[in-house]
Amino acid sequence: MKKLLALIALLPFAALAAPEERVVALGGDVTEIVYALGAQPSLVARDSTSQWPVAATALPDVGYLRQLNAEGILATRPTLVLASAQAQPSLALKQLEQSNVRVVTIPASNDLNAIDEKSSGYR
Repeated sequence: MKKLLALIALLPFAALAAPEERVVALGGDVTEIVYALGAQPSLVARDSTSQWPVAATALPDVGYLRQLNAEGILATRPTLVLASAQAQPSLALKQLEQSNVRVVTIPASNDLNAIDEKSSGYR
């Protein structure tokens, strides 16, 4: 039930992930949400914690969620990075923003109260 409510709250994301968008998902929960919304055609890479759905493992791996480097992510030419709040180091995320890549941080909380927080970046 919680997942269903979260997906309904995040439906506007599907409109943002147009085919020309090049999205990198950082965080297993973030990748699952992208797939659940049917926006996976926009994904160009994921982090090593993104193991589900299994199809995500076919995407290039930009490294471990807490040991990211901007160069590896930038090599995929993203236009949007959806990052779990657990993504580190923050310097790498700042470097992405300085390279004109839009970075949206998704809260890491997993309770019903987090639905609005997790979807606020898409409204």
